[in-house]
Amino acid sequence: MEQRLSQVEVQQYESTQQMREFWKYTKQRDLTLQKHFRANSRRFYSFPKFPHYLCSSSSEDEEPGPTEETAPLSLTPPPAEQ
Repeated sequence: MEQRLSQVEVQQYESTQQMREFWKYTKQRDLTLQKHFRANSRRFYSFPKFPHYLCSSSSEDEEPGPTEETAPLSLTPPPAEQ
């Protein structure tokens, strides 16, 4: 016995196939976007703790800050004078 599909069944089949292709595409797109985001994102490090003398508002009660002799060396060049 020969089976024939009605017009409605053919349309349902075609729309189902289109939806499968669409969901396959969106899944691939989402994975690609996630990979791209992960590749370009960096770990967020915690904020560094400042030395106590930089955080205090009154320097009379606290210990003095570093002087030129005890200060760590800076890697940035001094500002140019004009």
